[in-house]
Amino acid sequence: MTIASDRRAVNKARYRDAILDAARQLIAERGGPQFSVDELAERADVSRRTVFNHFVSVDEILLTLCTDLLAVLIDGIVAQLKAAPGTEIDLHALLGEIENAMRAPALVHAINEILTILGESDGPSSRADALKQIAFNRIAREMVDEIALHIGSADPLEIEILLGSVMAGMIVIADRWVAATAAAMDPPSLREWDRLVTLLFTRLRSGYGSAA
Repeated sequence: MTIASDRRAVNKARYRDAILDAARQLIAERGGPQFSVDELAERADVSRRTVFNHFVSVDEILLTLCTDLLAVLIDGIVAQLKAAPGTEIDLHALLGEIENAMRAPALVHAINEILTILGESDGPSSRADALKQIAFNRIAREMVDEIALHIGSADPLEIEILLGSVMAGMIVIADRWVAATAAAMDPPSLREWDRLVTLLFTRLRSGYGSAA
């Protein structure tokens, strides 16, 4: 790689980070994604064209912010897997590690922030629902790739099925948690999240039994 290409890569990363930081600032100030591309470009001190050189749409910026927040789930799981190097971890044990990661307060904070990023803190919307589904699907794919590096001989398809079930369930309990608590970050709300996580993983482990 040449010096010139190194410089271009550094500038590209710098502009991308500036755009994301500007989006975070505007969302925090306005309580949701209520900003135009021109406002975003001005805050990031870049041109409108530069914004679209890095992101195809404002929705893509919001998705990037969401997946960055959801990465705390991957970090928590991988940290647990790395804590037992050389140990063969089966899918049952992996499910336990994911459950532990989902109980972490950092993940609840991330979900709370995602609701604001998507504008769902003002009430549900079809756009926010669609973006939320895409964000969770993206993080599930990243989890498959990352976890496969640490779980030995487990079938990647089995991992993908497990994680797909977990993430679909996570969306369901996140919606239920918001409806029950208005996404408050107080002890009763956190206890409700913990209860919903227990319900989700109990059902994932036990299934629905055989047909009558």
